[in-house]
Amino acid sequence: VVVCTSKALCAAISLAEPTLLHLGEAVLSPLAMFPRIELVVVMLIAPLVLNVAQLWVQDNFLKLNRRQPREQVLIYAPLYRCPVVEMHSAQ
Repeated sequence: VVVCTSKALCAAISLAEPTLLHLGEAVLSPLAMFPRIELVVVMLIAPLVLNVAQLWVQDNFLKLNRRQPREQVLIYAPLYRCPVVEMHSAQ
């Protein structure tokens, strides 16, 4: 599965290369006269934004738990290092 996904993503990036190049030029063209600011955007701001987006998507994906019944929700209590089960009334 991982190898197939990797190959599919490589093919998609190869097909979208012209569009991605135009997008990159459009985003960075206002900063062409300021190479240090462009460097900060490319080396700090863009990776930070992309990492936050990736963390947000993965966190939301991992929080999905479809097998757990709706009556019980397992809550982790970090202060006591023990799981706490909270009962919810069915609505």
